[in-house]
Amino acid sequence: MNFLLYISYILTVSAIIVSPGPNAALMVSHAIKYGKKAVITNALGSVAAATILIIIALVLIEKTIPENFIPFLSIIGSLYLIYTGYSNIKSTNNDINSKENEKKYSVFIQSFLTGLSNPKDIIFFIVFLPQFLDSSISFIYSSFFLVVGWAICDSTIMIGYGFFSMRLKRSLSINFSRKINKFMGVFIITIGLILLLSSIKKAVII
Repeated sequence: MNFLLYISYILTVSAIIVSPGPNAALMVSHAIKYGKKAVITNALGSVAAATILIIIALVLIEKTIPENFIPFLSIIGSLYLIYTGYSNIKSTNNDINSKENEKKYSVFIQSFLTGLSNPKDIIFFIVFLPQFLDSSISFIYSSFFLVVGWAICDSTIMIGYGFFSMRLKRSLSINFSRKINKFMGVFIITIGLILLLSSIKKAVII
């Protein structure tokens, strides 16, 4: 196994994931609203979504399966992303307390679907992953290490976002925390709208 190549992959992946995006925004929102357990649950949802997208991308790389389904899947994901952002904006402290029993389920689902909301990431993975496929081992083993490496980096960085947000929350007033949550909601909606318009355009072209 080419360890230098793999270390380069890990460093590159870390730089990509640490850049703020919809998953990070949702993690901040969940951490502020629900706390430590939600941070872990959110990270699991994010990793599960990324793992599925990476596996699909690797299959496409290996089998060259047609990609016509991607824009249509992206439309569905984008709509859910917009709904998630709207829910964040409308939520109040009373809403949070009343949904305490549902939070583990909803946090995972929101994180998972947000991760899948931009299936065009498959295209990114198709372009990104081949340069890190290790020719000294089989495609299956190399793919396995790429998936595991991304999962470790993704979960570590997302959990870091969550715990940092929780520490920040302690120094903020309730009203200011609520404003941050609403800001994150607007941010998520904006990303969802951008993805939706782009996905509709590609679907029409197809």
